[in-house]
Amino acid sequence: MASLSADERETVVNMDDGSPWAYVTTWQSSVITKLSKIPSAQLVESLTFGTTRGAVFKLPAKLVSFRRERQSRPLDSRQRQAAGARMAHARKARAHA
Repeated sequence: MASLSADERETVVNMDDGSPWAYVTTWQSSVITKLSKIPSAQLVESLTFGTTRGAVFKLPAKLVSFRRERQSRPLDSRQRQAAGARMAHARKARAHA
């Protein structure tokens, strides 16, 4: 039996409003490694398909978050100068704390 192709190695997150748990089924080795390092993530099942390794993890749903991309806005020279002054003030205040 062959291994899964790159397009077939996926991660699926299952959670609902009625349970405090999230179940993550993954065939991606990087995700398996990351979840294995989280103390509250419990390995429920180890999976294999040919030579591809997969896993199912159970973890508190509150640990699952979806983030949006950081957005940067262009600053004109006056705004850039003001931001630099605020940063200098904050660094100075932190150094004296």
